[in-house]
Amino acid sequence: MAIGNKTPSVIFAAKEEFMIRIIRDMLRGCDITTVGTNTVIKEAIAGIRAHAKKWDIFLIDGNFPEAFDSVEGIRKEFGPHMKILLLMSTPTKEDVVRARQVGVDDFVVLPCSPVDFEAKLNHIMGKEVAAKKESKTAVVYRKK
Repeated sequence: MAIGNKTPSVIFAAKEEFMIRIIRDMLRGCDITTVGTNTVIKEAIAGIRAHAKKWDIFLIDGNFPEAFDSVEGIRKEFGPHMKILLLMSTPTKEDVVRARQVGVDDFVVLPCSPVDFEAKLNHIMGKEVAAKKESKTAVVYRKK
């Protein structure tokens, strides 16, 4: 997944190590090799601040209680340069609306197929690509 001659770099924050391993494997499947991972949002944000020009995409686990506030802060501080993809399992409609309000570029409902994951990355990076194969992932909202 190259944008021009450059492969995007991704920094990722998730609460669980197993989630980090799964997402790292999916990123490798998209030919993305520059990946920073953290289990604490504040550490990921510190990494973004320290090397703001290095990171193209911020993936954030929606299970963090401070996820929406963190996204809002990143968006205000770094503007549209930093693409933000929120990962959520069983989001409510309110979660989706709130995600858009705080500046998320897009979100992925987990679990998802590698095909859908790559399509979301391509979408937020502005790359139009023909689908590799049909996906079977469905969006399911949970009731509050």
